Amino acid sequence: MRPLHHQEPSALTDFRAWIQSADGAAFHAALVGWPEPPQTRQVQVSRMEVGESFPEHRDTDEEGLAVIYNFTRPWEDRFGGGLTFRHPEVDADMMRVPPLFNSVFIFRARGAPHRVTEWTSEARGHQRYSVTAFILAKR
Repeated sequence: MRPLHHQEPSALTDFRAWIQSADGAAFHAALVGWPEPPQTRQVQVSRMEVGESFPEHRDTDEEGLAVIYNFTRPWEDRFGGGLTFRHPEVDADMMRVPPLFNSVFIFRARGAPHRVTEWTSEARGHQRYSVTAFILAKR
């Protein structure tokens, strides 16, 4: 996706601008009682097509929050695209978060192993949409 200032104004650009603002960072920190003065470091918009997934990774070693807004509609369990968190001691998923429309999921990003499962052929004709912000303590 092109940088925000190179895009045509829309509801999405307005939303991205708010998430990137000091007010957006403060709002998300207040939702979870985050004590640090936060700042948004990165916002990404993603769309998954059939057959795509996001492999297991850790977003950061810095203290902060990952905030994921889901705009997937419709969604059914058979479509896949779930955000999963692995339990490192037993090498199994310990939590799965579905990409339900108009939902938000916030988690402490530091060192958290997670992935997004494959968007299956059952979802043909549909895409998985999300906006993710990384809100970290100010340096």
